[in-house]
Amino acid sequence: MAGGSEAPLAAVPIEATLYKNPSCTCCESYAQYLEKNGFKVTMMATNDLAEISQRAGVPEDLEGCHTMFVGGYVVDGHVPVEVIRKLGLRKSSQRIACNFRMRGGSIDVVVRVY
Repeated sequence: MAGGSEAPLAAVPIEATLYKNPSCTCCESYAQYLEKNGFKVTMMATNDLAEISQRAGVPEDLEGCHTMFVGGYVVDGHVPVEVIRKLGLRKSSQRIACNFRMRGGSIDVVVRVY
């Protein structure tokens, strides 16, 4: 940059809307995790989460305590930031869900694109 220094442009946050069960507290932790990683999360507490998930096309066996809409995707469960970013956040009808399962004393993270 000739003639002076310019401050680098701040990264534009990735907007997400997270619908959650009002009694669930892990969703706040997940939202904080997302915000620390460049997301701007709007949280909406609702008693109609199952209906929202079903309308979004989330299979019943993959429904979690929250459903998030981000960049044209439906994200259900605690999907890692790296996985969300790999989607490219372009307009898409893809959905992803993340389930945690205990196996032999360790936690397996299962991410499914459907």
